[in-house]
Amino acid sequence: MQFYEEEKKIDVSLEASKDNDPVEIEKVTKEAQNNKRAADRWTDNIWALKSYLVKKKGMQSKEVHIYMYCYLLKRCKYYIKCTIIT
Repeated sequence: MQFYEEEKKIDVSLEASKDNDPVEIEKVTKEAQNNKRAADRWTDNIWALKSYLVKKKGMQSKEVHIYMYCYLLKRCKYYIKCTIIT
């Protein structure tokens, strides 16, 4: 029983010092960079789609924005009915 308590104390101290571990910091940094690149890629895709719809299909920029916003709301886990305000 005493060994388990001692092991728990050591685990807690190791977990606390994990924040300063260079390997862990590098891992978190790489993950953050990957997430940023993914967000940039999706942002570029959204702007390309919006540009295509405005230039090639003749839609108004505001109209495209409303349709895209409503689509994202429908895809969202917490769906809220989208109403178009004119």
